Amino acid sequence: MRPEPFPTPPLPDPKNVPPRLSPSRTDPLGRLAQQLAQPTPEPARGLARRVRAEARAAAIGALPLSLYEVWKLGSIDPFVTRATTLSHRTSGWHFLILAGVPMTDSGGGQRPAQIAHELLHSGHRVTYVYRFPSREYRRRRRSFAHESLTHIHFAEFSARRFSLEREARERIVAVCEIPFAEFRACTRYLGARGARTIYDCTEDWEGLLDGKWYARSVEGRMLAEVDFVIASARGIQESIGQRTGRDVTLVPNAVDTRLFVAGRDYERPADLPRGEAVFTYVGTMWGDGFDWESVFALARARPEAQVVLVGDHRGQLRTRLPNLHCLGLRPQSEIPAYLAHSDVCLIPWRPDRLARSPVPLKTFEYLAMGRPVVSLDLPEVRELPAVLVARNPREFVDQVARAQGIRPPAEEVARFLAGNSWKVRVRQLERLIGA
Repeated sequence: MRPEPFPTPPLPDPKNVPPRLSPSRTDPLGRLAQQLAQPTPEPARGLARRVRAEARAAAIGALPLSLYEVWKLGSIDPFVTRATTLSHRTSGWHFLILAGVPMTDSGGGQRPAQIAHELLHSGHRVTYVYRFPSREYRRRRRSFAHESLTHIHFAEFSARRFSLEREARERIVAVCEIPFAEFRACTRYLGARGARTIYDCTEDWEGLLDGKWYARSVEGRMLAEVDFVIASARGIQESIGQRTGRDVTLVPNAVDTRLFVAGRDYERPADLPRGEAVFTYVGTMWGDGFDWESVFALARARPEAQVVLVGDHRGQLRTRLPNLHCLGLRPQSEIPAYLAHSDVCLIPWRPDRLARSPVPLKTFEYLAMGRPVVSLDLPEVRELPAVLVARNPREFVDQVARAQGIRPPAEEVARFLAGNSWKVRVRQLERLIGA
């Protein structure tokens, strides 16, 4: 026997529904509840985040480093560690790199990871400390192993222990990549004990991020305390110089010329789609600096071609097109093969969001592989060889078509790469610290 359906309750008569009362002047709790239910304006949220970041930075700065590390490590080891006693000091330099994420992130292609690799290749010891664990989407991890490399999470690192164990036998250089309050405490501690300290400013942090961790006061104190300030772009160099009045050394991004070689015979990757043409972007795709509109415009305008994205989009790729392929992350060692079998390489970064940002790392790698490049109108790429610039998605599509008939001038690119390798950048750092 079929069960009887549940009866549908009758709708209330609109005439009998009492009117919704707004909080009156005599009902302060009701007014407060209504105000709390309203969404907080973005400027207010940003201000609240900044206030929290400044308060946290002040608390960390007020603590002696040893006490902070005892709390962080859950151990009294920073107090009981004693200095290593040696009869002589070695001539080696030990570079401490304080970075945001592990060396494995972005396939190992980020700036601090590249600098670390070249330092190791040049015979230096490196301790690479990262603040956050990797959260990359579909990441393919690449392990970094080298007898002179220590790769460690910040939660396990003690600046006091690091200093005591090494200052008697090695000269320490601390390179801070991001102005965290915790990193500033480390560079201040090490600098007071004879280490050379460098702040490597790679972004306009205040203008780029949402302020969850950034405290302007921390960056200001770091700029005043470190021995050397370097910048990855002219816009950043000029901004810091105007802000502080101190000398800022320009150390742009570069390329690993031992890995990216245009003349080698690279096997075509199995997952690289085939088409009448292949247009490739390699790099980060999350955040508001990546211009999806230009990528979609290219894919729609060129249905016979394949548009390939190699990197992590963190769920931001929501529009699916038959000739648009996101292959995910690939180790840095595999990237040359993808570029060698591409017709045009892309830099779809929004100039309005990244006006002071450096030349994207991948631009150097594209050119080293002999590929023509099409970029949106970033200030730092306008004078590079074989780079065509577009101001909007329509121009981006047109410039890609034009780039298909262009091959970068070999001699001009060779001269450019000779002055823009990571080997050249590390020699610049060595001269800066007097190595």
